Amino acid sequence: MDISVETDKQGRSRVRYEKAGWNFWEWQGHRVHYITAGTQGPPVLLIHGYGASAYHWRYQIPALAQHYRVFALDLLGFGWSEKALVEYSSGGLWGQQIGDFIKEVVHAGGASSSSSRSSSSEQVVLVGNSLGGYACLNAAVKSPELIRGVALLNSAGPLQDSDAPELAEPLPVPWYGGIRDGLTAVVKRVVLYFAFQRAKQPERIKEVLQMVYSSNDTIDEDLVDSIVVPASDPSAAEVFYRINSSKAPSVSVNQLLKQMRGSRLPLLLLWGDLDPWITPKRADRIQQLYPEAERVRLQSGHCPHDDTPQEANAALLEWLEPAVYAYRTHATSQSQLTRQLQDSCSGHPQLTLVNEAPFSDMFEDAKGQTKFEGSALALLQGKAWVAFDNMFALARLPADMDSSSSSNSNGDEPVLIGQPAASSQYEALTYDSSTGRLLVVVEGVDTGKGIMPYVHELAVQAGSAGAALVQKCPVNFKLASANKGFEGAHVFKGKDGGRYLLGLCEGNFCSSGEKGRRPGNGRLVVTKFNGKAAGAGCAWDYVKTLNISSAAYFEDYSDIAVSGNQVAIISQASSALWLGSFDFDAFAFAPGKGSVFDFPRTDKCNVKYCNVEGIAFLGADRFLVVSDKASSSLSFFSGVPAISPVDRCHVCTLGKPATLR
Repeated sequence: MDISVETDKQGRSRVRYEKAGWNFWEWQGHRVHYITAGTQGPPVLLIHGYGASAYHWRYQIPALAQHYRVFALDLLGFGWSEKALVEYSSGGLWGQQIGDFIKEVVHAGGASSSSSRSSSSEQVVLVGNSLGGYACLNAAVKSPELIRGVALLNSAGPLQDSDAPELAEPLPVPWYGGIRDGLTAVVKRVVLYFAFQRAKQPERIKEVLQMVYSSNDTIDEDLVDSIVVPASDPSAAEVFYRINSSKAPSVSVNQLLKQMRGSRLPLLLLWGDLDPWITPKRADRIQQLYPEAERVRLQSGHCPHDDTPQEANAALLEWLEPAVYAYRTHATSQSQLTRQLQDSCSGHPQLTLVNEAPFSDMFEDAKGQTKFEGSALALLQGKAWVAFDNMFALARLPADMDSSSSSNSNGDEPVLIGQPAASSQYEALTYDSSTGRLLVVVEGVDTGKGIMPYVHELAVQAGSAGAALVQKCPVNFKLASANKGFEGAHVFKGKDGGRYLLGLCEGNFCSSGEKGRRPGNGRLVVTKFNGKAAGAGCAWDYVKTLNISSAAYFEDYSDIAVSGNQVAIISQASSALWLGSFDFDAFAFAPGKGSVFDFPRTDKCNVKYCNVEGIAFLGADRFLVVSDKASSSLSFFSGVPAISPVDRCHVCTLGKPATLR
């Protein structure tokens, strides 16, 4: 049955209430209810909390259905689903129900004849509130191959070493918990029976909703009725008793999160900070257990999706885009990095390799060097300049590599400039057209006042095979560690005439450790040159920090390239490229998600280019890319799938990007 959409008194779209429910599916001999909407896009499955139903997602279903195929499921024993007299195993039963629903209903295209049929391997994003969040965690652990991400809204479940309640409080009866233990079975049954009879009264339901919502705006007759009707089932009181007296062992949230981290699933904590039952302390604890989790705090109560629906919808849609298209790049080992989604590997278009060559074959005089760890690129006067983080030397190369040679048509051979020595920590390279200098950024230096990046300015002349050091100046931005500093840089002239530098942090949040590996939290630091000479305190002073689009859902960030207002940012751990636009007058990224491209994968979707370190634009859709360590090379890429060895110089081009919403 298709949904009907109405607007509430505040003009917000929502599902029109149907007292008889919507669609039904038979599971293990029991009648199970669900709602579905949307005909295109990846599937999203919504799971309600204790005492509620699929209708509790009335504000989310129309909003999400514009971009996704949406399903809202009634857990067995709740809503319009059968009040089955079974053993309710504290999450395990519902976790199994969710997995089977995905395989038998979602993958079959749902109830609507207009819904597109899913692949049997298509993964689903789970969104759960309260007890539904605990059920989602159980499902993600039971059937990780079916799940693409999990969003928890004030989620419940047994949580060790926390002040938060061990189980979600039932929506209508927040006071019954203390009577569960220490009573005989007969007394407990009687007490819970009378508790249930009181709890299902409309006046009591409304009273409890008002207690756990931050506002009364959405507490209306339809919401109350959607709780009253299921509670009027003859078997509802017995189900209430069985759920609240179950002796089945509960799997702790701690254990579930530990197992889920093995699958590296994206996790969102969408938390109502005004919840009197499940407080923000629980979200704090979950973040400790799952550092990769993204958290959004809302000024709402226990059910943020219905309490503050517009804010909740905006947060969900913002998170869903990278979560749905993410290919689990937030893995910490090569074996995990190769676990890609099966639909075109990651869902992103791939770059196409045009040409590549190893550095070891380029130089007539390699100055005795056999190891070239290319880390950054800049274009100057038709030449590509390459920095190496393992030596105090630069390479000058022809930028217009043809299909058969590393040299160009003018016979300009690659040259290694400088005397290779110890590790340089050169990680970023950019050309300043206002001064005619190359700026090389040392990732991080301990200045005694903290670890900061350093900018070395080099004077180069046309046709010269040399580069003279002019000055060294610190960037007044303290880093978490010396090896997690600026990995990319771009210098430009501001509208005030000043020299500005964009510094790309390697780690998410400009941090290191677990926090630095939380995908989708890239940062770009804006600094301004103070105009002083080297001996007079020259420095690049901090201006502001910018958030990179969360669509660049990368574990790390390795370089930035600019052409006009177009910006390219790459990741070595994620083996991917993000394209967006930047307003240099406003120091801000242009609106929109931008586009993401993968570097070429193998025919089995395994990562090939896992050390892409530097990038430069050769045209609107062509890039020069330098690799570090394993590949020691420079390459040329484009946008059609290609298979090539990794130990070469790379040139690539784009196909038509899959622009993100």
